[in-house]
Amino acid sequence: MRHLLGISMRYSCWPILLMLGALTLSSTTVAADAVRMPKALRGMWDWGPTACRLELSPDTQSPIWIEAKGVRGYESNDVPVKVTRVHIKPSIWVIESVDEALAPGVETLVYVLAGDTLAITDGRRSTDYHRCEEAVTAERSSR
Repeated sequence: MRHLLGISMRYSCWPILLMLGALTLSSTTVAADAVRMPKALRGMWDWGPTACRLELSPDTQSPIWIEAKGVRGYESNDVPVKVTRVHIKPSIWVIESVDEALAPGVETLVYVLAGDTLAITDGRRSTDYHRCEEAVTAERSSR
C-alpha cells in the first residue's frame, strides 16, 4: 500500500485530493474577483464631439465609466481579470477583461494615460477619451 503525505492511498486519499482540487479552483475564482481597475483610471471618460456635456442622452455610446470593478459603457460591462502596469510615464496598463454582456472570451486592451487624456487600443483601433469633471461624473452616476 502506498502513502501520500502519510495518508494511505487505499481509501482515504481520494476525498482529500478532491478537496484540495476544489480549494485550488475556489482560490483562483477569489483571485479573479479581487482584480481592480487602477485608481488613476477611475471616473467618467468621454470621446464624443461634445465630451462630458450633460445634455447627452443616457443611451449615448461615447461615455464610459471606469470603476474599481470594471468599465461600464453603452451595452457593455467589462470586468477585469488581469491588470498589468507596463510603464510609469506615461502610465500604461495592459488589461485583460471579459464582457458580462457578450459571449465568453478574454479581451486584451492597452490603456495609456497622459494627464486628462486616456487612449484605449486593441492594437487595430484606438479611441482617445477625455476625463470628465467630478461634478459631471457625480450627476451622471446619480441618474
